[in-house]
Amino acid sequence: MRRRLIWRLFPAFAGVVVAAIFLFSFSAFRIFNNFHLARITEELKAQAALAEPILRTAPDRQQAARELGERTGTRFTVILPDGVVAADSDDDPAQMENHGDRPEVKNAFAGLVGVSSRYSPTLRKDLLYVALRVREEGQTVFVLRAAKPFARVREAVLPVLGGILLAALFIAAAAVAASYLVARRMSVPLRHLREGAERFAAGELDRRLPLPETEEFAQLARSLNAMAEEIGDRIRTITGQRNELETLLTSMEEALVVVDGDGLVTRLNRAAGALFHVTPDEAAGKPAIAIVRNRALNDLIGEVLATGRPGQREVELYDSDGRVLMAHGTIVPGAERTALFVFNDVTRLKKLENIRKEFVANVSHELRTPITSIKGYVETLRDGAMNDPANARPFLDTITRQSERLGAIIEDLLSLSKIERDTEQGGIVCEPTKLRSVIESAIQPFRERAAGRGIRIVTTGDESLTVPVNGALLEQAIINLIDNAVKYSNDNGQITIEARKTGAEATISVADTGVGIPSEHLPRLFERFYRVDKARSRTVGGTGLGLAIVKHIALAHGGSVSVESEQGKGSTFSLHLPLS
Repeated sequence: MRRRLIWRLFPAFAGVVVAAIFLFSFSAFRIFNNFHLARITEELKAQAALAEPILRTAPDRQQAARELGERTGTRFTVILPDGVVAADSDDDPAQMENHGDRPEVKNAFAGLVGVSSRYSPTLRKDLLYVALRVREEGQTVFVLRAAKPFARVREAVLPVLGGILLAALFIAAAAVAASYLVARRMSVPLRHLREGAERFAAGELDRRLPLPETEEFAQLARSLNAMAEEIGDRIRTITGQRNELETLLTSMEEALVVVDGDGLVTRLNRAAGALFHVTPDEAAGKPAIAIVRNRALNDLIGEVLATGRPGQREVELYDSDGRVLMAHGTIVPGAERTALFVFNDVTRLKKLENIRKEFVANVSHELRTPITSIKGYVETLRDGAMNDPANARPFLDTITRQSERLGAIIEDLLSLSKIERDTEQGGIVCEPTKLRSVIESAIQPFRERAAGRGIRIVTTGDESLTVPVNGALLEQAIINLIDNAVKYSNDNGQITIEARKTGAEATISVADTGVGIPSEHLPRLFERFYRVDKARSRTVGGTGLGLAIVKHIALAHGGSVSVESEQGKGSTFSLHLPLS
């Protein structure tokens, strides 16, 4: 397997240095450990020599051994020539085994200094033992053994071991770093050349390689720099053209899809991704039918690819938005069997066109009724009815009512137009206003009329609630809601007007106890000239624009409207206004 030069040189250098350091550290630790054991052994010898006259002359050796052990932290054991333990500082001698077979004791009876490190079954721990023979008048009186737990030896040695290991690790790290620097210095020129070539391959053609000190490497660097300069000039030209095209496609509001001869999507822009709910990366390489998912559009794609001629088609997408697209397709010049398709979302235009048609039809219908009535009665009066006072008076009253109705429709249309114009030209002027004062002003014109039918008007809610609004417009909206409530309430009913704070908005609701509205009419209730019961609406004098005006006043304030209704139980219309 091929490896970089630095990884051929560095492991060899580092391995030799690290092995030497750790071998030296191990030897140093062994030497220190042996030295420490020898020191403790000498210390035990000295303690045994000092304790020997005390234990030899003490009337109670067991008590003397315990006192010496407590003072020195050393275990002292007195062993008679027959191996019986006569005294021990840490245990009851009567319970202890015969110690004549202990190696350090055997050596002491033989006239040597007995030294041993082993496990003590009496204390159940590792101990370091030193035993000395005690003689009197040429006879062996007993063997005095001194011992210390081996754990104390370890406690003394382990810090030194930690220091040695830490020093070894530090020196090894320094040695490894030095080895790495030496190996790196030998491989740096080659690495710089490789990295430079990789940058050139990645498109960083404006950068230049430094010239190494080695002549052969310097010649290679000059060749690579010359190559990068020439390729860079060519690529900049191509990149500029590509960026211009990419910017054009990305900034297009129209959805654009490119399809190859096999019906696979090769690319699409952001607008197309948003239209068909897919990202450009997800769409690339997939069949167009899997992206577009519309029979008519796929027929257009197949037709353009098959015939090679441009085509266009208006298609309605069967999604939740009900969007309508105008699709244009053409073959890409110079690209064999590749077609470009542009989709324009004309949904809003279609809706506006339908709204315009419906509005014109509604206005025409609403204006035609009073105009036809006026014209009919005028013609009747001309034909002689004006000479008949009994009939002329009712005819003139009817003409007056229809004229007033015609004026009301025109006035509402102008009011609606003014609200829309003011909203589009930068909004309406609002100032903090107490909603209760606006509501009271709106109620005044209806008190006598409502009282005449036994209808009670009740106000509830937060009396101090203040909201930034246009007082005149808001009063007009509330008047329209109260007017409808009075018109469609039953006699002796009740109208409740409430102003309350709901989260980050203020809500003004007008609830009546009238006949209610069928649920199928609620979604279209705020459209211009929409009537639930056309005959009754005209009878009570409505223009069909009151709720549309309410809706646009709410929108001008940045709010919204809503309605809740149940047949036979009344309706509740609500204005939702932001608090700030």
